[in-house]
Amino acid sequence: MDEKLNEKASEYAALLSDLRMQVGDNEAALVILSELGKDRRVEKMAVKSFSNGNGRGYDADATPKQRALLQHLGMPVPAGGLTKAEASRMIDEARAR
Repeated sequence: MDEKLNEKASEYAALLSDLRMQVGDNEAALVILSELGKDRRVEKMAVKSFSNGNGRGYDADATPKQRALLQHLGMPVPAGGLTKAEASRMIDEARAR
């Protein structure tokens, strides 16, 4: 196996071990790990499809509504250089608190 693949395998093995300890069942841990992998792939696909090069993707500047919501949520809003993706992540973090 190449080094990158070895690292990923170790990462997943450690995650599986942690899940197994949390849920107490190997089969349930495998199902959860599988779902986490699907979630990760869907997120990657969403970012790729959302950023389609037309200036409206996640790499575009944050919208005024995103900036206003961040301020409303009490998050510090950088004066410039904030992308839609970064603003979205910050909004999710603020709401999770």
